[in-house]
Amino acid sequence: MKLSSTRVAALALVIAGAGICGWGVVIAQRPAAPSHAPVSKEQIEKWKNELSNWGRWGKDDERGALNLITPAKRKQAAALVKEGFTVSLAGDADTVKAIDNPNPYDHKMLGIGSDYIGVAAHGWAHTHLDSLAHVNYGGVFYNGYKPDPKVVEQQTGHAKNSISNMKNGIMTRGILIDVPRVKGVPYLEPGTPMYAEDI
Repeated sequence: MKLSSTRVAALALVIAGAGICGWGVVIAQRPAAPSHAPVSKEQIEKWKNELSNWGRWGKDDERGALNLITPAKRKQAAALVKEGFTVSLAGDADTVKAIDNPNPYDHKMLGIGSDYIGVAAHGWAHTHLDSLAHVNYGGVFYNGYKPDPKVVEQQTGHAKNSISNMKNGIMTRGILIDVPRVKGVPYLEPGTPMYAEDI
């Protein structure tokens, strides 16, 4: 379904990613892109300190930027709704192996009312939501969490920064960012960079 910019601007969406799927109004034209030098390791280290939210909501926080979505913010987002239709961010189960789906869903009917689905969640073809215990740098996760790998393996999961912290869902105002449309193409080729001016 194609949405007009008016409709998109009016939507209050349940966003499927905390870190973060974005939605926004499509702009008509993009100025000529400036040249971009490769980002240095020193610049990345600087950004890690300057842009970090570690400690912002206390040393025991496990929700990160989700703390910004307060009851007042959800109420404000709901007030933007002009029409009552929903827009799903889910995708159909893709069972066909392809270049963009190296690990398709494995679906088997075992009997009437009984089936089996096996899926490797990572890749471009399947939707899922990562927790703050998904990405680390040098063994350190969000807010300085340093798990013992043996404990995590024994417990088959992280005790901190778990996806369970998002169990009540994520509902806020959304912004659609349609970069292919801005660039005038149906899709982006693999490896196409996106910069702040694209957004």
